[in-house]
Amino acid sequence: MKSGIWEVCTADLCPTCSLDMEKEYVMRCMGHPHQGSCGRCAKKTFVLVWRYTMNKHGLEKRGRLDG
Repeated sequence: MKSGIWEVCTADLCPTCSLDMEKEYVMRCMGHPHQGSCGRCAKKTFVLVWRYTMNKHGLEKRGRLDG
């Protein structure tokens, strides 16, 4: 899974990981639930395809944007 800094990325994510990422990423669900492996935690469960990119808070936290 890519970091999403300065680009739009796609990943299969479990519900727990998608909720964890909401604070630092702009996210949009792109598909229906399917059985698979989460791209972030590798847990085998039902996952959704998400498109994401880092938001202002995430960039500032990583020192990529002056706050």
